[in-house]
Amino acid sequence: MAARHSVTLLITAGSRQMVDIVARRIHASQFTGVAPFVGLKAGSFPRDAEQLRTHLVKQLHAAAGGSLLIRDVEEMSSAAQLTFASILREGSLGHPAAVRLIAGTTVSLLERVNAGYFLEELLIAPDETPTDADRPSRRKWASITA
Repeated sequence: MAARHSVTLLITAGSRQMVDIVARRIHASQFTGVAPFVGLKAGSFPRDAEQLRTHLVKQLHAAAGGSLLIRDVEEMSSAAQLTFASILREGSLGHPAAVRLIAGTTVSLLERVNAGYFLEELLIAPDETPTDADRPSRRKWASITA
């Protein structure tokens, strides 16, 4: 089972609870009850680079065929952002099933990018020009404000 659409989602909401509600509703609208829904808190990722990479790949595999929600994505350390971007760039996790990737935040990630705290490669703001959005090194997110 795989996502009907390969869109990666960014949910911006006023509370963590609202992020979870929206993420679970998106998951439920795409998958039956057997598809996994895995939720991670970005601030709890391991600090060691190799442990971090192993942890992220393991969680992506656990969510295969379903959804992976990264809560409080703005809390990802710089190392976690670089590692996650590397994993996404590789494009293959050695697993045949797709994962619906959902990131949740209660703050403006564009402001975090502009302040130098969030990796621009992990974000495309909805108001960017098509030329910027076409850069192959950057992730495309569908943005939902709840």
